Amino acid sequence: MLNNLWTDTIAKQRLYEISTQTRATAENTTFGMIDTWTFIFALLGAIIGIASLWYTYKTYQSQKETANNTRLLTLDAQRDLFMDLVRHLYRNLVVTYAIKTKLNDCHFKKYPSEIHLLKLKVPVEDIHLEVFSDDNKNYTYMNNLCLLFRNYNMEIDVAIKHFCNKEMDNEIKENDISTLIIKPGLISYRILDALVHVDKRLNIKKVCEEAIDIIRQSHEKNISENRFCTPWNGEYKEYDAHGDKFVTNIFSLVYGNEAQHFFTELFNQDARIECGKNSANGEKISMIDFS
Repeated sequence: MLNNLWTDTIAKQRLYEISTQTRATAENTTFGMIDTWTFIFALLGAIIGIASLWYTYKTYQSQKETANNTRLLTLDAQRDLFMDLVRHLYRNLVVTYAIKTKLNDCHFKKYPSEIHLLKLKVPVEDIHLEVFSDDNKNYTYMNNLCLLFRNYNMEIDVAIKHFCNKEMDNEIKENDISTLIIKPGLISYRILDALVHVDKRLNIKKVCEEAIDIIRQSHEKNISENRFCTPWNGEYKEYDAHGDKFVTNIFSLVYGNEAQHFFTELFNQDARIECGKNSANGEKISMIDFS
């Protein structure tokens, strides 16, 4: 704080000294040809000096504001971002399973529009590593989470290339979709585990309860917004959630042996809606014919 005040004071004092010296030079100068040029150069030098100091002062102010804004991002703010990511990842699983259902329905003779897959990507920038820079263990833990996010995004990119390639073997496409189905629950649990690791006020059951509440709210919103939409009339295979991390590592801490039942009940409703049509009677998941 004292260092900031000293920097402001020095900058303002230097500006005052330059302006005073410039005024004194102007008052004591007689204007011959040489004196005129001397005065002009002195004036230009003063202007450049003032501009330089002003730029330095504004840069300092900008850096100070950035530092203050960074400090405003607390662990609580990071926690809110992570909880919304869990909601996003649950929706990713819904969309991915709907894509799988529609691929199977057309026997891979079509492919999903890229936009549906691109929306699955998780924003790596939602992890603000600077919040954890004062603790090496926490920083490393969160950096590993960043790497998990990047790997997931790369797997999405690979799946996009494979799905739209007519010559690509269907078995490879099935492996791609299986990978994208496994990852949302795994990453969600890693996010919640990371929260407990870096914030000692929390425990894993507490954050799992909060995550389940957010997922349930997302489900209820989906049901409400799509109650008048045309449902899927194709073949739908109930999602087998056995081994899914949403069930084994999150819902099980709250619902115990009933975890799979509670999860699949809401999940299959969401997935069926995603397979169907939107309010404009268009397909929620657009499938494109190979040309």
